[in-house]
Amino acid sequence: MPNLLTGINLGKNSIEVVQVRKTLAGYQLLNQGRMDLSGIPEPELSGVQMSGYLRRFLEEKGIEPLNVVSSLPDSKVILRYFTIPLLPPKERENAIRFEAQKYIPFKMDEVASSFLTLADREKKGLRIVFVATKKDILRERLLIFKEADIQPLAIETPAWALFRLFRILGLLGKKDLTAIVYVEKTEAVIILSDQETPYLVRDFSLTSRETTNLNEYDNLLREIQLSFDYYYKHFPGLNIGKVILSGENSLEDWSANLLGDLKIPVQIAEPGLVFGKKIKLEPGISVAVGLALRGFLAQDKQINLQEEKVILPKVEKPLKEEKSILRRVLIWGMLLGLAIMFFVQTTLSRQIKIIKDNLNQVKKIRERIGKEFVHKDKGELNKIYQEWNKRRNIFVNLLGRRVYLTIYLSEIPRLLPEGVWLENLRVESKTDDTTGSKSLKIIIEGKAFSPKENKSASDLLNGFVNNIKNSPILAQDFRNVELGFMEKGTEGELSITRFRIICTK
Repeated sequence: MPNLLTGINLGKNSIEVVQVRKTLAGYQLLNQGRMDLSGIPEPELSGVQMSGYLRRFLEEKGIEPLNVVSSLPDSKVILRYFTIPLLPPKERENAIRFEAQKYIPFKMDEVASSFLTLADREKKGLRIVFVATKKDILRERLLIFKEADIQPLAIETPAWALFRLFRILGLLGKKDLTAIVYVEKTEAVIILSDQETPYLVRDFSLTSRETTNLNEYDNLLREIQLSFDYYYKHFPGLNIGKVILSGENSLEDWSANLLGDLKIPVQIAEPGLVFGKKIKLEPGISVAVGLALRGFLAQDKQINLQEEKVILPKVEKPLKEEKSILRRVLIWGMLLGLAIMFFVQTTLSRQIKIIKDNLNQVKKIRERIGKEFVHKDKGELNKIYQEWNKRRNIFVNLLGRRVYLTIYLSEIPRLLPEGVWLENLRVESKTDDTTGSKSLKIIIEGKAFSPKENKSASDLLNGFVNNIKNSPILAQDFRNVELGFMEKGTEGELSITRFRIICTK
């Protein structure tokens, strides 16, 4: 990662740009600027409009967009935290993407994703932070930069940028979690994080229609309490030690009120301290600062949504290049036309030769068949016809009873409960030589372990069997679903149960 980075945050109401250089003495602020878009009459800017404002703003500030890092809005990105067993490095990526399917409400081929792998504190597995967005959303954001002649090095999220900024400032707790609350006019985001990664990210409005009787502070307090309750329910192992406030609005008043309401220490962050005590940043520019600091933490090398291949539509060429482009198109078109004519002529000549050879072969066979059957009576010819008709029916029956396994193999992983893993899947089929019908059997083998005390491996396996029986895809073809065997054992320090499930028609 280069030592000079440009952070560009395209927010809903503003464009923020910060340029930072890493030196031996620390971080040096080269440029900063914020363009307020809230006064623009359009309700929502198009990509072309946003690109135009971005180009104009960079020109006015005299900023050359070198080594750009940008982000997608937190509302457009899904962040999920889960654990997997300790697997060899070669098997981890497939296992992570397989597990992530349970938490992503889209098909995996429709999303661009990235993930961070961390060791479990008890060294029994791996902690995964999975970040994903729809490729269409990422494509729209990249197109804005392409039309502005900018090629970003990385695309992440505002939450990740804020996490990076406050970690470099040393504001994140070492033992307990820290709640980062970033406020931008009538919207806010809360991030629950330790020193390694965010656990929970929620964005919300401070003027929600559902709570019209509450003011902005009351809405903020309500959303913070909901986030805390959710965290303690799903991650009871760690406490939330303090709250960091950053952004705009009346943070001094809110800080005192939150301290009284939450009974947790509250601190107002000063992002400019990352560059020195006398550096003053423009209000609401913290996200761009965090983006410009990318590359200075170990986690930065892993989270990058732009790693997914996303095909961008072609941007129209300027009018001054049209003549030269048209000339090249005509030349290449003529060459391509000649090549196609040569190819067609060669192909037709080959096809004509093949047809002539087949015709000569048919003539020879016809003469031989004529000599072979000319002396047979009607009964013998009818018997030959019945035999050939029987073979034809068997062949047609075989074709009509073909079995495609793709739909079954796609459905089975979706039905797996958390804690159940596949090791082997075997398909057995038999064909009746007389009728051509097939019998099909699927044998599923794997292992199960329950990380939850209130749920046993037997419960997991019974749930898996019920999922198969209730699947509209599997139930119509496999009416008998039985648990073949369960065998308890150990794997490392884990107690597991190996199993076999047999599905038959």
